[in-house]
Amino acid sequence: MFDFVCNHMSAKVNGLKTIYNSIQVLKIFLLPLTRKPISAPSLARVRYRY
Repeated sequence: MFDFVCNHMSAKVNGLKTIYNSIQVLKIFLLPLTRKPISAPSLARVRYRY
């Protein structure tokens, strides 16, 4: 019984992780579309800094 609960919890955590990762990827793709005037200078600044 305990093993079943642990497996269920880990599956839930993995699902949340995959959802979070997909949201991060979507953010990366959507940011240039939503903030076109801001994205170009900020990207240049980040490249210059690192």
